[in-house]
Amino acid sequence: MKTKTLALLLGLCAYTPASKARNVFVLPGSSNTASSIFTGEPFAASGTVSVSPSTFQILAHPAGTKYYAISRSAVDTVLVIDASLTSILRRIPIPTGVTVAALTPDGRRLVLVGTSLSIIDTTADLLLSIPPVDVGTTPIDVAISHDSNRAFVLSSASNRVTTIDLFGNTQLGNAISIPGISTGITRAPNDLLYVTAQNRIFEIDGRKQSIRNEIPLNEIPGKLAFTPDGARGIAVNSTTVTGSVVVVFETATRTVTKLTTAQLPGVTLEKIVVAGNNRALGISAGSRILYDIGLNPTNGSIATLGVIGGFVSVADVAVSDEQPVTGQGTARYAYIVTAGALTRVSLTTNSPSGQLALSAAAGGLAFAGPASTASPAAFSVFNANQTFTALQGPQALALRVVDASSLPVINVPVTFSSSSPGLIIQGQSTTTNGEGIASTTVVLPATTGSGTVTATIAGNLFATFALSITGGAAAGVPTTIESAGGNGQVTLQNSKTNLPISILLRDGNGTPVPNSPVTWSLQGTGTIVDALAQTDVNGIATASFIGGSLTGGVSSTQQTIIVGNATLSKTLYVTTSSTLPAVSFLAPAGENPRIVAQAGQTIAGGVQIRLNQFFGNVGVRATANVALAATDPSASCTTEAGLVLTDFAGTASCDLKIGPRTGETNLTVNVGGYTETTIPLVVNPGPPGALRVIQGNNQAGLAGQQLPLALVAEVADAFGNALPGAAVEWEVVTPGTITLSNIFSRGDGRGRVSALATLGNTGGTYQVRVKIGTTATATFNLTVSIPFAQLLKVPGGEPQSAAFNQQFASPLTAQVNDSSGRPIQGIPIAFTVASGSGSVVTSSAISDSLGRASTLVRAGTAAGPLTIVAVAGSFSVTFNLAVLPPGPSLTASSFVSAASAAQGVTPGGLIEITGRGLAPDLQGTARANPLLGPAPTTLAGLSVSFNGTPAPILSVTNTQGTESAIVQAPFELQAGVASVRVDSGGTPLTVDNVPVVPYQPGILETVSGGRRYGVVLKGNGSYASPSNPVSKGETIRVYATGLGQVAPVAATGRAGVPGQRVSVSMIVGVDNVGARIVNAQLAVNLIGVYEVDVEVPQEATAGTKTLVIAIVLPDGSVAFSQNTLIAIQ
Repeated sequence: MKTKTLALLLGLCAYTPASKARNVFVLPGSSNTASSIFTGEPFAASGTVSVSPSTFQILAHPAGTKYYAISRSAVDTVLVIDASLTSILRRIPIPTGVTVAALTPDGRRLVLVGTSLSIIDTTADLLLSIPPVDVGTTPIDVAISHDSNRAFVLSSASNRVTTIDLFGNTQLGNAISIPGISTGITRAPNDLLYVTAQNRIFEIDGRKQSIRNEIPLNEIPGKLAFTPDGARGIAVNSTTVTGSVVVVFETATRTVTKLTTAQLPGVTLEKIVVAGNNRALGISAGSRILYDIGLNPTNGSIATLGVIGGFVSVADVAVSDEQPVTGQGTARYAYIVTAGALTRVSLTTNSPSGQLALSAAAGGLAFAGPASTASPAAFSVFNANQTFTALQGPQALALRVVDASSLPVINVPVTFSSSSPGLIIQGQSTTTNGEGIASTTVVLPATTGSGTVTATIAGNLFATFALSITGGAAAGVPTTIESAGGNGQVTLQNSKTNLPISILLRDGNGTPVPNSPVTWSLQGTGTIVDALAQTDVNGIATASFIGGSLTGGVSSTQQTIIVGNATLSKTLYVTTSSTLPAVSFLAPAGENPRIVAQAGQTIAGGVQIRLNQFFGNVGVRATANVALAATDPSASCTTEAGLVLTDFAGTASCDLKIGPRTGETNLTVNVGGYTETTIPLVVNPGPPGALRVIQGNNQAGLAGQQLPLALVAEVADAFGNALPGAAVEWEVVTPGTITLSNIFSRGDGRGRVSALATLGNTGGTYQVRVKIGTTATATFNLTVSIPFAQLLKVPGGEPQSAAFNQQFASPLTAQVNDSSGRPIQGIPIAFTVASGSGSVVTSSAISDSLGRASTLVRAGTAAGPLTIVAVAGSFSVTFNLAVLPPGPSLTASSFVSAASAAQGVTPGGLIEITGRGLAPDLQGTARANPLLGPAPTTLAGLSVSFNGTPAPILSVTNTQGTESAIVQAPFELQAGVASVRVDSGGTPLTVDNVPVVPYQPGILETVSGGRRYGVVLKGNGSYASPSNPVSKGETIRVYATGLGQVAPVAATGRAGVPGQRVSVSMIVGVDNVGARIVNAQLAVNLIGVYEVDVEVPQEATAGTKTLVIAIVLPDGSVAFSQNTLIAIQ
């Protein structure tokens, strides 16, 4: 009876008022602003609250006094909502936007990350005015320490983690370098940080701001989520082609197990949430199916959870926030959003325990509520048994306190104590935070041995931590001393040094040692002043020096300062001089020197100086230093404290280490503490080293569909700097499953490359990979779906006819409909020849958004009926065509100027002929080579003659169903009309009454930016373009055709030779201003092309202007070319 009564009492305690206040928020979709609110227990609708449509997160203050709705809006970025969820207390705009938000465990700060860092003091809900803090380019994630004092901001683009003092609002120490592309940062229950990155997980000690371990992978894991007991972190793998779907990281052993693609074939998870110490739930990309994932051993399957077929079309999933302390413990409920409904599922019975209707489409889920204030019932211990060297030092001692319902309890008093000799606890008394966690750190003696720490929880629960030291230097004991600045200064006699002289003490972990005694001594004349007798909180001690008097004609003396403690010492140098020595730069050299480098580069001897006054002072050590400093982008000498000392000749050489950022800045060179010089520094990106997916991943569509979002990746160097112009390779991992088009394989101005993806006709998830050799890759996962279909014939493809070996003008189209007559996209349709002579261009096509698929058909070599059958599944339709004898099909209007497109031909001019049957057996373009003698009169099976005179043929083309040829009209032609005979291998065709005009000026053109520009050669031999404009007064060469016979006369089909000048009066207009013609002649080594040299008028205006050529005819009339464009500066 007593056991049953206890169980009943625990059940009654399980849902205190704090527990009942836990809420499920259905976040709004893109078209509404109402967030529906549901209580977790009992499961019921409780109202709505109006938020921004872009709201992505709702956080509860641990004290239960308010909620914070976070959106991507620049206006209502943060909404502060009262505890009853009925009133908005404050609207806080963040103009730079927010993508990630985190509330400190104690609830005192709300940290917001977008393009920059913002911090809200939650006491008054005011946005703090903080000094500018550089958290890197486009930070992507943030984590908060157990004690709520520090935020860790991750920037993948800047390859670093920046530590922020949340109450000093400043950066702490140096940023932690994270190589490669990173995806997230998480603070685990053990108080360590874990950064996930391409092929790696970094374990970071946030207190020491250093990387403890690097765990290799073969995946790109998403952000880690940790189990309540802290034993495991789990993350989705975005590149399932590597063989895994989920990565499971064991924190104790730093090993990785995987849920493989063999266990979950064809599945890529988009999201994963922890549901207990040995369980997680995941949503698949594209298909939106919910999966149940076991963590020990690793396994996975569709999450049926009492629903036949499981949950599909899942918009989002959230889990209640119980923190079970036992190994197999689980959260109590999962909340699943599907179309029109929110379902609560019991994770203990694995069955639904309620379903409520939704009035609008969901944009996501959030589970939020205050911390419990019930009595402590149990606890978990993190880092309970530690063995380490004193060099490594112990991890934080941490525990989590929960109530009888396994909910974290806030404000529980915890006292840490130890009787072990020499063990110092830094923070003996504390209280649990909003996550139910309390932690402390310890300092151990520099001896081997063991120690224990006991945590007393609320006076009646006890946790024990066992620590074992295996030897080495102890944390907090100085092991190294280094110069921290001010070494090698020069000062005048009886004057004080300008900069403090400083040293830094570190322990064996590399951590600065505060409050450690140091002594200062001087060898030589002068006085040490303002000396600190122990290091400050940053492990630094400083002093200054006053130079003594110089006597006996001595112009300078050098002193040494020895600073240290009983075991460590550092020798520093100062020089007293009657005058300050002049400085000259040996590198970079020149009158206006500057340094140009790549990010991450080290330039040997990048900065070199000479102190001219010290030449010949043999036996006197010159101690002037070169201290380099540069902002972001950054650079410094590779030596200690960034300082180098001059040699006895008065010279110093600095190997310059360039930082990871690009841009321009001024490098400051400080010599001897008495003079500074700035040198322009330009840092360009380094070689390609990283690829990052920007857009288009995890898309899904029907077979044959071109996906709406282009696949976009960013090419960067190893530090995340974008690389415009960098070349990549695109590949479909499984050939034939996806087709790429509109491929851009060189980075644009932002280093981005792109391609469009059209899905194949085989269902499943497939990968497209973009890579830079073997240096870096990025992978896109695309899913193909195929529905059932019926087939109908679409009118318009018949009746048609085509000559032998010719393509029929119109495609044959079949349409796929469902049983209701609605078109279906993504169905494969096969086209075959049932009878007759011919072939289909596309034997299998995929229905488009109109349910249609088409093919072109080519006629064979036998005249008569041609039958084509389209088949989809068990359905078929038939098209009836006719094959005709071959021969070209042209009219007089088929002959135009190849430059101006004016109708007709001119003697010696270039003519374009367009029409069916010119090149039936050609695919692409065939070109002649006039540099090697006369142009041919037969090319690709085509011959053309004007009034019986064969015409030289320069090119023949057959692309996309259009056939054309460029020929030279014979110089022998006379004005009037001509009879043209065209023979393409079938029945020859004669076209009469083709107009012949004596002159038909046309300017050859090229296309730039979608606009047509004249082909113009500048005076320096380069071609003019919008980016290479011509100058006023410059003599340029314009290439044209149709200017008639020249003197000496030219022969048909022969390339021009020097001196064959145009015989007729001409006018050239540039920007509607007449231009002086310097020369006009047949172009040397070209057929049918003329070169007109003109001087750009001074009156012309800058910009994109018109260019025109005109011929003055004998009767006084004028024949104009087309108007084309020319760029003028």
